[in-house]
Amino acid sequence: MSLKQLKYLIALYEESHFGRAAERCHVTQSTLSLQISKLEKYLGVVLFNRTSRNVSPTSFTEAIVPRVRDLVSTVDSIRQDAKLMDAKLIG
Repeated sequence: MSLKQLKYLIALYEESHFGRAAERCHVTQSTLSLQISKLEKYLGVVLFNRTSRNVSPTSFTEAIVPRVRDLVSTVDSIRQDAKLMDAKLIG
């Protein structure tokens, strides 16, 4: 499981559309789809119900998205702290 996959999960959850989520993440639709499938395989659950016209989160996805958002936010915050510390050491 990677941070990138978790960001893709959030994008797909919020967009409810593979094309828009891929565009938002600056990747191809096939890349996003592959990474979501890999995440599903890793977790051993289906994250999104897919039909030819619709993508909807499963109840599991609904339950974990708040924690995934917190995790991604925490990692982004740590990255920002590291950049600030690096700038202070250089400057």
